[in-house]
Amino acid sequence: MPRPKSEITGKQISIAVRVTASQKDAFKQLGGAAWLRRQLTAELERRWQAQNAGLGKRIINRVFGR
Repeated sequence: MPRPKSEITGKQISIAVRVTASQKDAFKQLGGAAWLRRQLTAELERRWQAQNAGLGKRIINRVFGR
């Protein structure tokens, strides 16, 4: 029985932006695609937690900018 495909090995999506040479170098120094994946995963997790938090916690998070 074959393994189900993971999210990463599924359909590949490319993100392209125009950057300067110094911006490209900074991106590579930060870790390139691995760094970007970690950042995106953390943002998705933060949004999911905020969405599933209770009303009181959401209000507190808005007030304190979390």
